Amino acid sequence: MLLRPSHPTPNRGSRKEVASWEWLAEPPNNKLSSSLEKQQMETSKLKSEYEKVLPRLEKVKARLVPEITELLAQNAIYLAIPLEARIKSWASISSKLDRKNLQLSSVKDLVDLVGIRIVLPFLRDVDLTTRLLESVFNISDREEKLTRLSEARFGYQSTHLQATLNDAWRQLPSFTGCGDLSVELQIRTISQHTWAVVSHKLQYKQESSVPIELKRSVNRMAALLETVDLEFERVVGQHEELLQTHDESDPQDERLTWEVFSLILDEHLPRENRRSNQDDGLLQELFRAGISTRKRCVALFNAYGSQVTKLEDLLTKEPDVMQAFRDMGKERFRYSDIGFTRIMLGFRAGDIQNRLLQRKK
Repeated sequence: MLLRPSHPTPNRGSRKEVASWEWLAEPPNNKLSSSLEKQQMETSKLKSEYEKVLPRLEKVKARLVPEITELLAQNAIYLAIPLEARIKSWASISSKLDRKNLQLSSVKDLVDLVGIRIVLPFLRDVDLTTRLLESVFNISDREEKLTRLSEARFGYQSTHLQATLNDAWRQLPSFTGCGDLSVELQIRTISQHTWAVVSHKLQYKQESSVPIELKRSVNRMAALLETVDLEFERVVGQHEELLQTHDESDPQDERLTWEVFSLILDEHLPRENRRSNQDDGLLQELFRAGISTRKRCVALFNAYGSQVTKLEDLLTKEPDVMQAFRDMGKERFRYSDIGFTRIMLGFRAGDIQNRLLQRKK
């Protein structure tokens, strides 16, 4: 639009009335207008597609979280915090399209519509989990954020897998119609997660964003968090060496510690029962029952382990009990290792037998 006088304007200082002005429109830029209209139509089409696919995204998120949690537990991989999951909002997608000037033929071209974050205690767990997930998902890409140091010097060290469901999972009724949806799996240690949370709060994801006066402090903090991961690895290595020493010496009168107890559990229980972390309270219960050595603990399993297994078989036949376990994808009832031990103590004390007799009456 140009603003032009309809009559000549008076000279500077003249008291004559200023001439009226008229709006004169320039010819519209048809090419630009057409491009904007096309972009708006494409965005509207993507939004409509997103709204249609949203229920399937919700289904994938809701089903995968317990599946992955159970998968990790079955492989003795413990989480530092519960799994986190999110669905990318339309506002976030729209902002990304504008910010990066993306041209998408389908909203399903976005590989992070569903995001699941797996936070683990140790660095070795990241590698184990990554290989495990690669064996049960179709992986289209793997990105190690550590390799992008020139862009993000401050420790955003996370492994990202771009995944879709494999054929076995696609055949499950709970995943019907979800085979074409992508999921981003983020795998990191608790220290790496701490950095990600703090840097997001401070909004300092890149070195260039950090004021000079804070750069030294930020470098020190990032170095400390990386050191934590390395020290954890060293401690875990020492812990495994200690377990190996116990396994090789195998003295029958050895005092019962959690490390010794873990070896006994490995020897006497199926993998399905092994789900628990260290519980010093259980050790105190064993000590109060007079079971303070390896020999006495092994004797406990030999005497009462088969009775607990029979009780598991009985509970597997209970419809009300098994409904909850089938909802978790399990075909039979299993106590956790700590629960199994406490039930053995109950048999030893006579409590379990009394309860079963009362139930039969």
